Amino acid sequence: MEASREEALRCISLARKYLEAGDYQKASKFTDKSERILPTPEAKDFRTYMTKERTSNKTKPSAASTGTSNASSTMRDRTSNSPRSNDSSQASYTREQMEIVHKITKLKQHEYYEILNLKKDCKDIEIKKSYRKLALQLHPDKNHAPNADEAFKKVSKAFQVLSDPNMRAHYDRTGADPESRASASTSSFSQRAGPGFQGFSGYPQAQMSPEDLFNSFFGDQFFSGGPNTFFFGGPGVRVHQFGGRPRRYRRQQAEDTNNKSMLYQILPILILVIFAFLSNFTSSGDSSVRAGYSFVPTEKYSAQYISPKYKVPFYVNPKQYNSLSSRDSLRLANQIEQQYAERVHAECIKEREYKEDQIRKSYGWFFPDAEKLSRAKEISLPHCDEFSRLSYHKTFSNYYYY
Repeated sequence: MEASREEALRCISLARKYLEAGDYQKASKFTDKSERILPTPEAKDFRTYMTKERTSNKTKPSAASTGTSNASSTMRDRTSNSPRSNDSSQASYTREQMEIVHKITKLKQHEYYEILNLKKDCKDIEIKKSYRKLALQLHPDKNHAPNADEAFKKVSKAFQVLSDPNMRAHYDRTGADPESRASASTSSFSQRAGPGFQGFSGYPQAQMSPEDLFNSFFGDQFFSGGPNTFFFGGPGVRVHQFGGRPRRYRRQQAEDTNNKSMLYQILPILILVIFAFLSNFTSSGDSSVRAGYSFVPTEKYSAQYISPKYKVPFYVNPKQYNSLSSRDSLRLANQIEQQYAERVHAECIKEREYKEDQIRKSYGWFFPDAEKLSRAKEISLPHCDEFSRLSYHKTFSNYYYY
């Protein structure tokens, strides 16, 4: 549930970024996605805000009808080659953005090293850095210059080819697009290489869209700072692992983890129920414990007592408790200690999962953040310490996961 909520809130964060950029279609798309994952108050409030914002923008008078001369002057200052758009709401672009687009588009489709501004003997880390820089400059949501999408596609294709060792070697030998030979010569290579090379022989990873590659590389961090999903594989970049299947696998893996965590939390309760049933079945009705109790003082349960074995404080109704026999008092204390241990154990699991999650998040795109990693490792686990003090994991090691 927690993983689903994080994903839903991440989608709302993306939707908010798109709304600020004026892209209502994508903002609505990510809002819908958030509500499909998990309906949240944040999504409901944002949808209401987005609807009001869109309605208010539609009712505003067009600035183009009242300030044509000023708008034209401003556009001439920004770029001398910018065509005038029929849509007055279209965002403008800078001269630098236009220059980088022109620089990329004038290159031939297969000049991959020139597109990424790299030398032929460049290393993998240089390829990644160059793609990261150019992708951020040319992403269509940030660069509205003409042909920016074409330049963005060229950069994405160049990165996919050069970041894969096999495709890069093929390109260095032939100077041609590796995909152009995939239907012919690569089939024989695939047979010689064996099943382990099926992901490289036909280069299916090159079919990935530029937008998916961008999101996979940055893990949506360009917009929301979410966790990255970039994969490293030996000397090169395993670009072939990007795309829909790994994302679905990660979501499924997160769901499986949540299901296991829930099972571990429910298991002690089921065991206690079974023990209680067997205890009631084997004992007489006169000896059943009828007194209520609480772990915090209330108006009904005001008298504090301490369990004899593990020193767990609890509160009872004085009249009810005093009416119990010594045997029933001991049984009640055992029952309280079992329930207390189960609660502490459940909180311990949550603490450990949170700490592990913070440690995972401290690892960045390329290197871990030493400061965040140190803070994550220093997170205390008070409920786990309390569970150890109770020594319940020794007595019930076959029933409690710890």
